[in-house]
Amino acid sequence: MATHPENTLPGFLYAIEAGADGVELDIAVGPGESLLVTHDPPVTGRDYPSLDDVLALDAPPAFVFDIEAKGIVPASLLLDAIRRSRQHGLIVRSFLHDNLRALHAIAPEIMLAALIESRNVRDWTEIANAAGASIISPHYSVATQEKVGRAHAAGIGVSVWTVNDPADWRRMADMGVDFIITNDPATAVRYFK
Repeated sequence: MATHPENTLPGFLYAIEAGADGVELDIAVGPGESLLVTHDPPVTGRDYPSLDDVLALDAPPAFVFDIEAKGIVPASLLLDAIRRSRQHGLIVRSFLHDNLRALHAIAPEIMLAALIESRNVRDWTEIANAAGASIISPHYSVATQEKVGRAHAAGIGVSVWTVNDPADWRRMADMGVDFIITNDPATAVRYFK
C-alpha cells in the first residue's frame, strides 16, 4: 500500500521516480488565499506544501498533476497557480461541481473531472456535461462495463479512485477506464509493464 504520506513532496517524488503517469493531490485555500496541498482543512501552525511547490517538481513532460479542489476554491486563484506552473499535464477535479463550472467559464481548455459519490445513480454523461467536465470520476466499486462504455460513447473519460488491489486494476483496465488512482504507484507501474 502507500509507502509515503499522502499530499507530501516526498510522496509525489516517489511516484515520479517510480514511473507513475501522474499523481492526484488535494488542495484547500489557506491563509492569505494561498493554495495548500492538504486533504483536510488547513490547521494554523502546521506546515503544508503549496500548490506552487508541487507544480514546480521536476516531472516528465507527459506526467499529469491531478488536482482535487477541496471545498470552495476560487477559480481565478487556481487558474493563476496553473498559469504560473511549467507543467502541461493538469486535471482539476472536485466533488463540488460549482468549482469546475467556474473554472470552465474562465479557462475552458483545462481538463476537468467531475467526482461523484458512490451512491450517485444519475447518468455519468449528464453529470460530466452539467459540470463542464470531460472526465467522470467515480469510486471504482461502481464502475461497470456498461457505464464506462456509455461515457466513452459520449466522449467522456473515466477516472476511478482509489484502486489498490491488482485484481481490481485488471478489472478496471479490462473495462477500459482511462485513469486509475491508487495509493501504490510503484506496484501499479510494475503490474502494468
